[in-house]
Amino acid sequence: MVSKEARSYIARQIERYDDIKREVRHAEKSVIYSQGRFEGKLIGYLDNTHLQQKVLFVDVFDEVYSTLPEEKKMMIQLLYWNKTKRLNCDGVGLKLHADGSTIGRWRLAVLSQIAERVGLT
Repeated sequence: MVSKEARSYIARQIERYDDIKREVRHAEKSVIYSQGRFEGKLIGYLDNTHLQQKVLFVDVFDEVYSTLPEEKKMMIQLLYWNKTKRLNCDGVGLKLHADGSTIGRWRLAVLSQIAERVGLT
């Protein structure tokens, strides 16, 4: 069973997904450009646990998100990436023509799946 704290952590990571993905890409480019010239810097990037966690999150999230049905992808977009208006499960439910409690169950299932796959329980 995935803890509430783990699900909350994953929810915050999803909210920051674009920033995290940008950080990962920047680090990957830095490693590619520095290979062969700054061997110590390369090792430093690869040993960075925080960066490894970000890479793992992005990889797992991308894989899980790509397998979701369209209505669950829309749920993620409305709950976490809607910059104009923050919606709760009831608000998302209105948009998706579903009950708020259904959206809540979907949300918990997706957060739990991601948390389990990144090793959080």
